[in-house]
Amino acid sequence: MNELIHTLQLDSRPSLEAAARPYPHSVNIPAEELVSRTHELPPREDTIQVLGEDAAAAGAVEWLRAHDRRAVQIHPGQFEQCGGSSAGCVPQTRYRLWRPSAFLEAVLSRLPRGRALDLACGTGRNAVYLASGGWDVTGVDILPDALRLAEDLEKRYCPNRGIRWCCADLESDEASFGDRFHVILCFRFLHRGLFPRIFDWLLPGGLLVFESFTTLHRARHGRPRRDSHVLSPGELTELLSGWEILEYDEGWRGEAHTARALARGARGRRTRPGPCSNGSSILSPLAPAKPELGTRRRPGRNVGPASGRSLRTQARMVQEVFSPKRQARGLPHTRQTGGLSHKTHHGRAPVLG
Repeated sequence: MNELIHTLQLDSRPSLEAAARPYPHSVNIPAEELVSRTHELPPREDTIQVLGEDAAAAGAVEWLRAHDRRAVQIHPGQFEQCGGSSAGCVPQTRYRLWRPSAFLEAVLSRLPRGRALDLACGTGRNAVYLASGGWDVTGVDILPDALRLAEDLEKRYCPNRGIRWCCADLESDEASFGDRFHVILCFRFLHRGLFPRIFDWLLPGGLLVFESFTTLHRARHGRPRRDSHVLSPGELTELLSGWEILEYDEGWRGEAHTARALARGARGRRTRPGPCSNGSSILSPLAPAKPELGTRRRPGRNVGPASGRSLRTQARMVQEVFSPKRQARGLPHTRQTGGLSHKTHHGRAPVLG
């Protein structure tokens, strides 16, 4: 397991020089490589400390500020005051400037170990963060360019974990990943039809970590533009109907307004047919059957919930209701059975209990 420690100290020297005399507690990104490695930078509200007094450090600060980043140059004397020392450098420790999603960091200790699926993983920060903590991770995104950056992030910060990267359209019904997962992440991506499939992809008792933009975010920033990509107030709880919601809130987080939830898939969920408007059947959750009040259950017997009679007795009654003798006598297909009335029509079976 590779421990990744967050830092805001950037070493902008060339790679060979930084390797020969590393600055402790820092990340080396040569100044000329910043343009291609922005996915390794921290959030814009963080101030990056560029180490060194040479022109390369000054140029890195200038470039970062020109690209809407906060940056200051730290000279060697100031660096010592910040606690820097070559004796404090541990080669086995990896540092990172970038951050995973704040909500993922907050709930990390509650996630079960095992297989994790990162949906719409983008450049892979959340996936690499989980992999560095020991999870077996699969990352999925529709953009090949984003996945190439994710692979680069893995090679630099978590080279021995073997993350699986998949290019797939999550809005397609054909997306499938073979395994079922202990944890599924979905950040800043919304496709309402995906929730039932996420449930199926989770192992029983597995956890979903979800966060996406709301209509309030769009009202301020004008994006995401499509209604299908933003959540209405309270909508996420409706999409998670049938889940056990462990944590939920909606609010502003800096400049972003999001709804987020930590939810558990039901353990041992069974399914039963439920009626649709077109007469077909759907699958819906089925809780374990409980006897109604006043019903006595004898050991070794299956008892109907409404009548208290055994299922064998009820089946015999149904046979009597539809007996040829009753039909020959023109009797109606109705039978009172101890307070339980079964009313039927030709060609339709009664519903018991």
